Amino acid sequence: MVAVAFCVISFARQHLGLAILAVVIAVGATGAGLGWLAREAKRLRELERQHDNP
Repeated sequence: MVAVAFCVISFARQHLGLAILAVVIAVGATGAGLGWLAREAKRLRELERQHDNP
């Protein structure tokens, strides 16, 4: 979220290089977060399967 705000501020102040860097960081952080959520969802499904089948 901070990278997105930094990106908007950088574009507003016409610092194109910093804005692009902030976009890359924001996209990378979003991808990492979505990957973590997917891994946790898979882990929880496995735990539920183990709980249902003792």
